[in-house]
Amino acid sequence: MAFIGSMGMPTIWAGDFNMTLDELYENPVMANSQFRPVGLVGGEQPTCHSGTGRRIDHVLASPETAPLLTSVEVNWDTVLRPHAKLSFWVDAKPSLQLVTRQRVPRPLPPPIPGAAGWS
Repeated sequence: MAFIGSMGMPTIWAGDFNMTLDELYENPVMANSQFRPVGLVGGEQPTCHSGTGRRIDHVLASPETAPLLTSVEVNWDTVLRPHAKLSFWVDAKPSLQLVTRQRVPRPLPPPIPGAAGWS
């Protein structure tokens, strides 16, 4: 994780971390990383009903990716009990994410006399 975080690439980590966020961020690698948890629709809720019920499944994102994640939801319609599944949408509009400066294309050259289909 430290290596990926140091590359500055848009990154999403989602899954069963088998620990709460507090436990996860006790690890110095995570505590010093830029990855941050993305909140759930409906607020905090358990994602695992084994034992007392805890939230141990998370969606973590790099700073440039976190604003793109929407509607992170816990869904219990799964065969993987006692875990819920997490679902989310990535709202990425390529024109907003990939282009830092728009360039106007150069005009096409004049048509070649006698060339069919050139306009």
